[in-house]
Amino acid sequence: MSALLLPRRALLRGGAALLAAPAIAGPARAARSGFSTSNYLTLGAAPAEAAPLTLFGWYKTTAAGANQMIVSVSDTTKVDGNTCMCLRVNGSNQVGIFEADGTTTATAACTPTITASTWQTAMGQFIGLSSRACLMNGGSKATNATTLVTGSTKNNTSIGVRVSSGAPTQNFQGTLGEIAVWKSVRSDFEAAALAGGVPVYTIAWPDLVAYVPLWGITSPEADLAALAHVWTITGSLSKADNPPMTFPHRRRSALMGDALLAFLETKDKLSAAARAHDAACHRAFYGVAA
Repeated sequence: MSALLLPRRALLRGGAALLAAPAIAGPARAARSGFSTSNYLTLGAAPAEAAPLTLFGWYKTTAAGANQMIVSVSDTTKVDGNTCMCLRVNGSNQVGIFEADGTTTATAACTPTITASTWQTAMGQFIGLSSRACLMNGGSKATNATTLVTGSTKNNTSIGVRVSSGAPTQNFQGTLGEIAVWKSVRSDFEAAALAGGVPVYTIAWPDLVAYVPLWGITSPEADLAALAHVWTITGSLSKADNPPMTFPHRRRSALMGDALLAFLETKDKLSAAARAHDAACHRAFYGVAA
């Protein structure tokens, strides 16, 4: 099955244009639910495996009192997931991060407890070997300054679980959407913008090394930041209602990413099927033809 192409005219350089652009509903948007140790997504690679790194996702959990992974980057050969960098809901019902180098662990957790069965956002900022932070709904920032060493090379990125010694553990319980990985540290302002509904793809596109919206319309699941990525679905996942996001109308988006637009236009020339898929994505995404 061919990879889903992100609509060309949906790609913006900055979030400022979104604030003035009218938002419209798109019937194709969805999320994924049904995560367990038998149902999850994996990418057999780590598109970014060391700081600076940012992990982000929308989540809606139905469980309480359990560690639940939103997205994790790990060395799957290590016991208990070490070495790893994880964004999670912890056992105290808080958004948090977990990082380990094989010997030492570092954690941080936002003080407010989460609201069950409600869409919320989580961001993990991995700044350096002795600096990391997490944010819940764009605020309530928590930090950690434990010093770690570089650790082993990470070889896996997972959504909804953490892979430890080759086996999935600490599965998410609920619904996930709009999972993203940047090879840079995104700002607190950007965390607040994302929590307010600004689309992932408007934030630092050149540094966005993985963007899996979890629309549930392709298998493997589409990665709109890296079309070559193969996100394998283990088991089965259900489609669910999408996070409360806003999307700009394509004709009102003034700050188009010219370089990215040219790149995607070049990719379009690869085949008529790619162009047709792009047009179909426009229709699904906006409800109108490109």
